[in-house]
Amino acid sequence: MTSSGMRSRRIQTLLGVGFLLSPLSALAEEPYNVLLIIADDLNSRIAPLGDPQAITPHLTRLAQRSVTYRNCLSQYPFCAPSRGSFLTGLHPWNLGIHAAGGNQANGENIVPGRMRMSQFFQSQGHWTGSYGKVEHYERAERWDELIPRALAIDGILQSVQDFSAHKGISGNTNFLIYENGQPENFMDGLTATNALTAMEKCLARDQRFFVAAGFYMPHTPWIVPASIADLHDPANFVLPESPPGSYDNAYWPPYAYTYGKASDTRPYLTDDELRSLFHAYYSAVTLMDYNLGRLLDFADSHNLWENTVIAFISDNGFSLMEHQHLYSKRNYSRESIHVPMMIHHPGMTSEGRFCDRQVGLVDLMPTLIELAGIEPYPRHLDGRSLAPLQADPDREWETPALSCLTYRDSSKPRFRIGQVGPWKLVEGPFSASLRRVMNHRDDPFEHFGTFPNGITPQALSSLETAVAEIPFIDDVFYVGKPDLGQTDRDGDGLPDETEIDLLPLGFHPFEESSTELRRLVSSTLEVDPAPDGITLTFPDFRVNPAEFRAWHTYPLSLERSSDLSTWENVPENFQLNSLGALQWLERPDPVSGKSFYRLRITP
Repeated sequence: MTSSGMRSRRIQTLLGVGFLLSPLSALAEEPYNVLLIIADDLNSRIAPLGDPQAITPHLTRLAQRSVTYRNCLSQYPFCAPSRGSFLTGLHPWNLGIHAAGGNQANGENIVPGRMRMSQFFQSQGHWTGSYGKVEHYERAERWDELIPRALAIDGILQSVQDFSAHKGISGNTNFLIYENGQPENFMDGLTATNALTAMEKCLARDQRFFVAAGFYMPHTPWIVPASIADLHDPANFVLPESPPGSYDNAYWPPYAYTYGKASDTRPYLTDDELRSLFHAYYSAVTLMDYNLGRLLDFADSHNLWENTVIAFISDNGFSLMEHQHLYSKRNYSRESIHVPMMIHHPGMTSEGRFCDRQVGLVDLMPTLIELAGIEPYPRHLDGRSLAPLQADPDREWETPALSCLTYRDSSKPRFRIGQVGPWKLVEGPFSASLRRVMNHRDDPFEHFGTFPNGITPQALSSLETAVAEIPFIDDVFYVGKPDLGQTDRDGDGLPDETEIDLLPLGFHPFEESSTELRRLVSSTLEVDPAPDGITLTFPDFRVNPAEFRAWHTYPLSLERSSDLSTWENVPENFQLNSLGALQWLERPDPVSGKSFYRLRITP
């Protein structure tokens, strides 16, 4: 209760859709275009990241115009959760998605009210187009034009090789070579052609664009023209090393393998067969690179470098029988989790530089938004803009990059992974008491991993705190597909989407938020005079200032009443005081002798 001329006093709050604040960052006079290029299952075996066996001249060319991130993690090394994460800016464990297929949870089920990356750019005046494999679950309504990937081949089938009869191999592992086929007539060639056509049309009508080109290579099956395959000589491939003592079941437990368990009695690949496997993968990478070159040619001829943010990523990596028989993805090896990322933006002074700071694909969305010069995204994002690293790739960057793994039919995290600098911490399976540390400075290919393995106390403390965000509990991930908008993993009555927006306030979508709700019910209210009215502060309801964004919309509002029956929103937006407590500025009606206030969360 308040009255004019009051002194500071404490008042009990009543528990009760909030809206909040305007963007603080300055907008560009003319926002930039965005060209997002996505590879599928591309690991670090490319020339710009130091692989002499790779034939990727156009990735090298792009690296010369970009900042290349050499320590980028996929937040879940599998297509569906990874893409769901970086196209929403949310971690997979907050989304609750970790599998693929029509009967599995996806972003539509968990956050139906959120704008995806394409939708937000569309809201800012960009024409949007999706070509090839961009979203795992494609939705035409999120784009002005969507042309999905389509199988396309050219030429006469020359040879087929199938690796599936060997230990650790799974899925469609055919390697098909077509004689006289033209690279632009294969699947990724059609993707590039459609993206080029879209950008040409946008430029002709002076329309700002957000175009995403999703290449399918080097995803299996590996289908390439002979002109690409012949660039590689299988006999020249250097096979993965296994130094003495490097293979240790305590380090690479059976749980870490997708299919390479002891029960798999199929024979190992011979060295010649493994070189053929490398031939297939590297050829697919070169085919992807060829069609990337066509996009870069367009950027050169139309001077997109001056008005377009150009980003290249892969959704996850891919293991090629490293550590004896680690294959494909969904494991915590560097080959599976670490991915390439290159970003160019107009006016940059850091072209051609490398950044070794730990970052994640989840950082892509806020980065592209900021570099494009449009309004900040109005809701909570787990990712952090890399714009400061674009300006100075060597600057300090203390935020750890995180990743996670689980079983397809399990809701509990199996492994949680954090990286800071050269140090990578892996905890699991299913327990923080089982830990291993990799030192990428001394052991870049992760041949050895023990605990503590020389990690500094500061790095260990940072990683332990960060990975604890992914608890080893049930119901972190959805098993199956929940009904649209009916997602409440922790059963506390607040939908997942609401609690994701309230993460900076201590709520969690998969951990019951009774403590936070009790704070809402019982928090005291401090009322103090201010030059323009009064300040209303909730000292027991504090927010981490590092995670708070003044321009975000939070589903939290302060309401007032004079009679406890009719309520209205306090029109002023809330801020944080010096201690991180929620605070409103109120201009009370001088006629009213008293006022009641309540905080309210509305799904």
